[in-house]
Amino acid sequence: MSPRRAPAGISDPLVADVLARAADTPARHHVRRAPTQPPVRILIVDAERVALLGLAALFGAARNCEVVAQATNAEQAVAQAQDHQPDVVVMDGDLPGGSGIVAAQRIRAQNPVVGVIIFGSVGEPNIVIAAIHAGVQGYLLKRIDPARLVEAVELVAGGSYVFDEALISAIEDWFRAGRPTGGPPPLSQQERRILRLVAEGKTNRDIADALHLSEYTVKTYVSAALRKLGLASRAQAAAYIVNDEAQTPE
Repeated sequence: MSPRRAPAGISDPLVADVLARAADTPARHHVRRAPTQPPVRILIVDAERVALLGLAALFGAARNCEVVAQATNAEQAVAQAQDHQPDVVVMDGDLPGGSGIVAAQRIRAQNPVVGVIIFGSVGEPNIVIAAIHAGVQGYLLKRIDPARLVEAVELVAGGSYVFDEALISAIEDWFRAGRPTGGPPPLSQQERRILRLVAEGKTNRDIADALHLSEYTVKTYVSAALRKLGLASRAQAAAYIVNDEAQTPE
């Protein structure tokens, strides 16, 4: 990975710090993981079994990596991380049973030293920012060269940060355009309460039972919140609420 300039114009201190560390990663890591070090223990998480097979084959062929567990949804990911204590979790951001970003937050809460890389198909700036606030050390798109993904895992296992350069540029543009302060209309208290439960991976039925509402009413609230926020999925809504509440003072 070649050196790149540090990101500029990002008003969120945590995001600015993480992306600056990512920009500095190539300069600090000229030597890859030593052959005498134990392999990086990896948990791979993806809803698509074909994708899991590909990741397992990729890391299985890598000299310094070992896949110790697999998961296909958010709840499994949290449980497998607890059971197997991997060094790095490589996880899709859009999972059944809850956002991968929320799963990353829970995994990091139970084991602060584990490194988490979101490895997804989409990377809207607000979702990447939410992932950073959830504690991830990397966010890479699935178009990445396989060799670079292996390298990223080794770097994150060593405490470094690795983010797709296109995502860093998109986040800079997003802040430059004033999107964080000129955002969508505010959510109602009930919409916010429901999206918190969505972020926990709850179904509409679960939410209806918890809040003593009809399932139809919950579905209506979720649809209204998605329209208000300009989002397309429950996973994006979960990322939004994580990011929004991380930046809201107590």
